[in-house]
Amino acid sequence: MTVEFGPPRPPDPTGYVGGQWHLWIMMAAWRLETADEVVVGSEDQGLDEALANLDGRPLTGVEIRPPALATRFDFDGLRLETFPIYRKDPEQGEFEHWLLWLPTGEVLVAGSALTVEPTAPAGVVRGRRCPCPRCGDPGGGTGGGEAALLR
Repeated sequence: MTVEFGPPRPPDPTGYVGGQWHLWIMMAAWRLETADEVVVGSEDQGLDEALANLDGRPLTGVEIRPPALATRFDFDGLRLETFPIYRKDPEQGEFEHWLLWLPTGEVLVAGSALTVEPTAPAGVVRGRRCPCPRCGDPGGGTGGGEAALLR
């Protein structure tokens, strides 16, 4: 799942407008919830409709909980909770649970540790390329639910 938030960036050559912040959740389960109910989980049907609840909500906080780096992203009344589901791949090494592109161009990476990485063109970090329109995937999106631009 990818989420764009923050002030909009100028449109890319295809006309896609993303936010200054970009979150890609890839090797973690997640759920969107309020204080009283679970709105949607990563394996539910109707992801795009449920994720539209994030539209227009500012990011108001982030809490990263060791040792697994489970993370809560607070969006003004909604919480996006991530739960790492893998620790290590015997052939590939460590998994990244999520990556957060910062306005500075750096990327915060949560995997076996929390690191700040430089980014390369086309959204490549640690040899992986984000599959969203912002990062240049001609197919656009992840197919797993993509939230609208958040302000």
